[in-house]
Amino acid sequence: MNIHFRTYWSNSILRPNFPVRGGPRLKNITAVVGAISLLRDAVANQDQLLYDEPADWYYPVRESLGGMMLQTGDAKGAEQVFREDLQQNPRNPRSLFGLAEALTLQNRNYDASRVKQQFGTAWQGADASLKVEDL
Repeated sequence: MNIHFRTYWSNSILRPNFPVRGGPRLKNITAVVGAISLLRDAVANQDQLLYDEPADWYYPVRESLGGMMLQTGDAKGAEQVFREDLQQNPRNPRSLFGLAEALTLQNRNYDASRVKQQFGTAWQGADASLKVEDL
């Protein structure tokens, strides 16, 4: 392993870990605003990762950011976050679920029903139901 790879790996791949791990704790202990800020940092850090297979980070952090925004009532912001994730991760069932929830909260029921159909197809065969808190 060369030094450049080690530096990239330690400085880039581990960086999303700290905000993601801090986010869930913060929503229970301190202001949710702090958790959202940390998750935004994690998204920015994840966006800087180079493409690799398997992916360097095990899930799209935008799922957590959008979920936290839904829990605070920012449905419009959550919609944007989930749409951005679906651009990078098409048919991601968790982001489809979050998008449907965001649209429902905005009373955009027609759009929400179409996204729920896509979610149903993508989540088909799963043995668990999904809740906003799971994001």
